[in-house]
Amino acid sequence: MKVYRNMPRELVDGWATSIVNHAGGQTFDFHYHEVEEWLEVLEGDICFVSAGGVEYPLFQTQALNIPQGEVHQVRVGPNGVKYNMWLSAEVSDEDFSKKLGNQDLSLINKNLEVLKAEDSEDREFYRAFFDDFLFEEFTFRGADRKLLNKRAFLERAPANFTRIESDSIRILHQSPGIVLLSTVVHTQPKAGGARSSFTNFRLFVTEGDVGRCRVWINYPEPGD
Repeated sequence: MKVYRNMPRELVDGWATSIVNHAGGQTFDFHYHEVEEWLEVLEGDICFVSAGGVEYPLFQTQALNIPQGEVHQVRVGPNGVKYNMWLSAEVSDEDFSKKLGNQDLSLINKNLEVLKAEDSEDREFYRAFFDDFLFEEFTFRGADRKLLNKRAFLERAPANFTRIESDSIRILHQSPGIVLLSTVVHTQPKAGGARSSFTNFRLFVTEGDVGRCRVWINYPEPGD
């Protein structure tokens, strides 16, 4: 998500638009939308919270972009809020917000712990975490384009860079037993140098009541 001082209306020309009002003090639990959303606050204030807990407060005239699939929570200010909303495609009120259950939230929180586990100097902790996180028939494609299976991933040597936590999780597809999500990971060489960013795509398959990562692909972010 990203906050703007003013709404860049040229980016939403031709999009479906509507005026939305929320009473003061309302909260909306973690959810996502299958369409991209822009909004511009007309009156009052509202705060959006990312999956990683970063707050994005919005006040009058300010705008926010919510990418498709971005997991977020909403808190309305005490005096309520009125905003103009643009959607990249028309969607019914019933289908607009995809609510997340306890199993979904557990999977999201587990993904937020991945960077800590990858950077851990405790290799027993690293292997235990990913042994549980990864599907047995797991495939990993690193930014170097090399493919690893689960055993090779568990035996990886520590990286020569530090991973910087991202607050964003996006659900790109969800169907019974399958979740495809993405997150952006930033890396900083331990010896110094320029930071790089990578989009991580992770496909999860449910085993029993637990979703485990079946495929994990890393791509450099544009411009890196």
